[in-house]
Amino acid sequence: MQMAAPAVNSNYAVVTSATASNLDNQFHAADQAYALLPKGPSVQRSPQAATRRQLGGQIHTHLDQLTTQIRANFAQHTQNMDGLANRAKVITAQADQIVKGAADPRATPTTKSDAARLTAQVAGELIHIVNSAEADSKAFFASWNQIRALNMIHTADEFKDDFVSERNGIMQDVKLDTTRLVKMRQLKQRSEAYMALSQKLLTGSKQDVATARAEAVELVKKLQEHWDNTMSDTSKIGLHGLTTNSKNLHVAAQKQQIAKVESKTLEGIVVNLTAALKNYKTTVKTMTALKDTTVHGLAPEEIKDGAVAASLMKAQTLISEALKAQGQVTLFVNQAQHDIVTIRAHTAH
Repeated sequence: MQMAAPAVNSNYAVVTSATASNLDNQFHAADQAYALLPKGPSVQRSPQAATRRQLGGQIHTHLDQLTTQIRANFAQHTQNMDGLANRAKVITAQADQIVKGAADPRATPTTKSDAARLTAQVAGELIHIVNSAEADSKAFFASWNQIRALNMIHTADEFKDDFVSERNGIMQDVKLDTTRLVKMRQLKQRSEAYMALSQKLLTGSKQDVATARAEAVELVKKLQEHWDNTMSDTSKIGLHGLTTNSKNLHVAAQKQQIAKVESKTLEGIVVNLTAALKNYKTTVKTMTALKDTTVHGLAPEEIKDGAVAASLMKAQTLISEALKAQGQVTLFVNQAQHDIVTIRAHTAH
């Protein structure tokens, strides 16, 4: 197995807000001077109006430059995360096949020894991939922290609307991108499971029944935590909340006319549902992998133990419920994609 993690360039151009804030203050002064003029047809030909338009144009151009740089940073970040995610996908798939082969009763000592070495290598590389993803994400967000907080309170809407819309669009794109970081973080648990299995393959999986029972109980605990953190009512993306969002979106799609502000909110719901589905899929894969590595690390007689078997049954039930929830959210996303087309058609322009 070739163990080469992709190189990651996390040197992002920092996008600052100082110039934009200064221009916003200048516009405030120009706008106040313009507001003091007597109203009438000639006001647009005044020096004050010309100054106001000129500053507005400068602001629009500068804000466009800012978002262009942020988009370039985001493209670099996306490329980095894609490379890391694709590498993680390849090596986890290879590791899963190795684990299954080593668990085969016909596996020779050499096969198990090779599997132990390779699963340990996979675990090490997964940790490296996760750390790289965390560092890259931190660097990207730091590169435009100031712009996320930028509030052009004095500038007229006509000069900043494009910027606000583009920044909101970037934030929505980043929300979907963040689901990949969630996936990376869950890989840490898989790397720990691979490492534990690697040690068992080297020493032999047979152990006292009390240890096997404790491992099975710990498995259920970890799966329950994944369910609670992703799909339960206490989660930000829990199934109950997603059900409500889906219904609200569907009701809105029945309206004959929808305001632009409401339409933007509804677009955000679609993004949230899509991101949630990605997280659900990741969680189901992690839960399944944790169960498989635990089972493959148990001897046949340990699996037959009543307490161990009961815990493994609970684990499978949790996975089945997670799959059911994933299926429900898949339906929500499919309906949302249909509803948003109707909503866009009915949005006032």
